[in-house]
Amino acid sequence: MTQVFETFPTVLWTTGSCVVIATESCIVFIFPSVTGSKLCGDSKTIGEPRVLIRWWSRNTGNATAIRNEFAGVLLLFAVLLAADKAFATDNFPGTTLSGTGSTTGTNTGASSEGSEPVTFGGGAVESIWYSWTAPATGVAVIATCNPTGNTFGNFDTTLAVYTGAFVNALTLVGRNDDDAGCAVTTGGGLGSIVQFNAVAGTIYRFQVDGYADLDGNFNFHYGMAGITIAITDNIAVEGGAGGQFTIRLNTPPRANATVTVGASGQCTFAPTTRTFTDANWGTPQTIAVTAINDVTVEGIHSCAPATISATGGAYAGITTTPPTIIVYDNEVASFSIAKLVSSANISAPTTLSYTITVVNTSGINMTTPVLTDALVQGVSPLTLTSGPTGPSGDAGTVGRLDVGETWTWTASYAVPQSGIDNAGTITNTATFDTAQTAPSNASAATTITASPSMAVTKTADDTTNVTAGQVLTYTYVVTNTGNQTLNTIAMSDLHNGSGPAPTPSGETLTSDVAPTGTSTDVTPSNGVWSILAPGDAVTFTGNYTVTQQDVDTLQ
Repeated sequence: MTQVFETFPTVLWTTGSCVVIATESCIVFIFPSVTGSKLCGDSKTIGEPRVLIRWWSRNTGNATAIRNEFAGVLLLFAVLLAADKAFATDNFPGTTLSGTGSTTGTNTGASSEGSEPVTFGGGAVESIWYSWTAPATGVAVIATCNPTGNTFGNFDTTLAVYTGAFVNALTLVGRNDDDAGCAVTTGGGLGSIVQFNAVAGTIYRFQVDGYADLDGNFNFHYGMAGITIAITDNIAVEGGAGGQFTIRLNTPPRANATVTVGASGQCTFAPTTRTFTDANWGTPQTIAVTAINDVTVEGIHSCAPATISATGGAYAGITTTPPTIIVYDNEVASFSIAKLVSSANISAPTTLSYTITVVNTSGINMTTPVLTDALVQGVSPLTLTSGPTGPSGDAGTVGRLDVGETWTWTASYAVPQSGIDNAGTITNTATFDTAQTAPSNASAATTITASPSMAVTKTADDTTNVTAGQVLTYTYVVTNTGNQTLNTIAMSDLHNGSGPAPTPSGETLTSDVAPTGTSTDVTPSNGVWSILAPGDAVTFTGNYTVTQQDVDTLQ
């Protein structure tokens, strides 16, 4: 068996009556599943549940059989699993690492696994093991150097990189005892660095030991060689403040590495090179960015180095994506203003929401900002229901429209039924001004669609076989079917009877839709309804007395 398992306990396989489980120290338990079956690899048939324990070394692939015949399988498993957890962390394959990073460790108290590879200087092997899966294909580095200002690593270390599943069957990738630039507290060059070409997805085994039989504390750095960029100020102003970013390496470089910053047509960079050693590789070094103060009006634009690349040691040919810095012109202070409304057309009462946006489009901070907001319907002034509220986005010096800032205000207006009745257009105009600019404004308009209409129905209480002297009652219903309020509703009746025509009167509100109470009658029962709101209905009644002539001529 040559496979390696990184999580425990792990079921390795089942066959016949056997279940095989591996724990972290590579103990393998083989359980018979039924009474009367034969043990795995054994010719003896048992009459009760028993357990055959094989101490199988994942390091060597060898197995030693120990038979223990009793029924307390679960207790035995628990005892041995607890013992498994007590094994020292120096056992192969050791601690699992991922990505790029640094950790600390000690080999004090570590022991040899007998068949593991020997290290430099002879003496007892007291190694610590790590396992790492390469996240990409490229140059990888491991090292035990003390970073600048760090004194944790305090002895002469050795390093080796292997591939393989068992500690006695490993393939050497690279090894190192002393590296000239890799310092520990006992002296420069006594730390170790190994550079190797990693293949994505491959598991690599790292062995950390002391020269001869030395032991102590160590820093351990690992990962893919790479350059990390961090933008610390992303804005540069022509003729004004500059931006900046930092550069650092992901791992010690194994020799001095120089990172070069390429040129740009919009900015200059200083310095254009930075040198990293096995001590300062992880310390960010600053690159200052200055916008070129040209005479071209460009508004907001940007700059970036053409390339960022490294030379030297493990970093020869390593590149990274250059950062982008925002550049502002310094020629003229300017801003843009925009206003948006939630609805451009309405036909019923609603709430209009307004958004006002002001953007500093120049490279100059603007002081004494003032916003005014006017609302009219036609030429008649209106009052906003709320706002303008804000601004949001005033993140720099409060009360100053700083370079790169966008300020936003909000406001609202609840359009009443009277606004729909008046029709026309509601216009909201915002005006913004600063000490460095002339005022500028933006408007948003909402058109009101007017659709006045009504519906009238007429019914009689009797429509057949009427007689002379009979009084007919007519009911007239007027419904406001439009979107505007109707005023002074009056009814008249053209009648073909020979007697006096009915006079509709007794007006009564018979339908009052929400919002209720908006239809009113100034003088009750005078035959005229005063105000009828959209959706509401008013009812009139009128009487007619049938004549003999009507009977004679109209039947």
